[in-house]
Amino acid sequence: MAGFQFRAAGGLGVALIAGRAAQATAFFVMARILDEANMGVVSVLTIIYTALFQLTNFGFERYVVYNQSEDEESLTAAINAVWSLQLIRILIILVATAVLSLVLERSEYYDLGFAHLTAIGLAAILMSSISPDLLTHERSGNFAFIARARSYSALIGAAATIGVVLVWATPWAFVVGQILTAAVFMAQSFIYSSRMPQISYSGTDIRKAFKYCKHLLVIAVVSFVSTQVQNIYVGALFSPAVLGVYFTWYRLVNLPRELVTQYATRLLFAKASADSRSGSGLMSSHLRGFAFTVVALLPFHIFVWFHGDFLITFVAGERWASFWWGGQLMAVASILLALSATIGPYNLVYLPHISSTLRTCEAVATTLLMFVFGGPFGLSGVLYSVIAVMAVAMLIRVYLLYTQFVTQKRWDHARAMMLTLVVTAAPLALVEVIVRLYLPESTQSVWAGATYLVVNAAMFVYTVRRGGRLIRGMK
Repeated sequence: MAGFQFRAAGGLGVALIAGRAAQATAFFVMARILDEANMGVVSVLTIIYTALFQLTNFGFERYVVYNQSEDEESLTAAINAVWSLQLIRILIILVATAVLSLVLERSEYYDLGFAHLTAIGLAAILMSSISPDLLTHERSGNFAFIARARSYSALIGAAATIGVVLVWATPWAFVVGQILTAAVFMAQSFIYSSRMPQISYSGTDIRKAFKYCKHLLVIAVVSFVSTQVQNIYVGALFSPAVLGVYFTWYRLVNLPRELVTQYATRLLFAKASADSRSGSGLMSSHLRGFAFTVVALLPFHIFVWFHGDFLITFVAGERWASFWWGGQLMAVASILLALSATIGPYNLVYLPHISSTLRTCEAVATTLLMFVFGGPFGLSGVLYSVIAVMAVAMLIRVYLLYTQFVTQKRWDHARAMMLTLVVTAAPLALVEVIVRLYLPESTQSVWAGATYLVVNAAMFVYTVRRGGRLIRGMK
């Protein structure tokens, strides 16, 4: 798209931060009030909600942005096809919810009944009913509407969760928050749409959608498996209380990564899709995206490694601190995922078949290793299995980067990546040496955290001004 330009991309970042911060606040308020067993129930409800949404997700949002249509008539036909497929998706969620209700009502481990499952299924249905026309704004580079929808819905849902859990200490607080979040988001999607989608089962349009979306469906399914199967396995192998601890740490460690990568990949995917429609050459923006990701995330993961016990105590209470060693391993896996995600948007646009194959192999390998090493080695076996798979997957993506996208000046590109990592990590390592040599142990985490924030803010400003904003230079 020749006229493509980013608008309100900064507003999208602010909206995502505000929404994630509100959701995180609600989650850790629940962690302070609910006991480990009830947090285990929240974990299961989260897994079920994610499963209902992702395992039925054909990548409709991404398809509208990716779609190769240039004229309004063909784009409208594609939107109508997506809307019709969404209605089928809703029926699938209804059936899946009924089956899960029958299964989990008989569970000896979790206090889940028909009401819990019906309510969480309703949230998934509402979130699956958004107007596909909302994504046409993002397709043209205007992120203002999606930013408003996401921020308002997340803030309202988080406020509802906090309000309910303060009055009634129950996992229902999570369910109520998810329903309101989905309802507000769906309503705004129609408010911000310029056309009302219609049911249209055109074979040609559906085949076009399926040709691309089948890869996104595979990715959605195996992503759910690779990120959630460890939660199911931990809950089944140990107990709901252990799952509550594991899941609480997982949310803490992975929250910043999910936010940053969602923002960066959304921008890059929209631009890469526009370039593919216009026939433009492959953009050379990976280094900016890589630098943005490293500067935004590496300090947090280093802080978790050295001061995770202080961080979890501050945000969720002291009773979670004994699992700090697990949080350290989660931080390693999380940063590997973040670095791999900087290559993901290019693969999704230009090599979707390779992306789906790679994610499938990751899911299978993770599951096999967990079952082999989880039994004899417990939680450490689970976490080391995840790290091993993530490390190999990152190496494969780096190989694709240098064989498919960076075909010239590869050494200069690799050197810039390594320099970004070293320059980001070196000041933080120096901070750790200073606080451990010259400050009492009781205040080390506080001073280190404050210094990390200052150093990271300075580095981020430098990266933005010196390297150009992520959304600039993508020509």
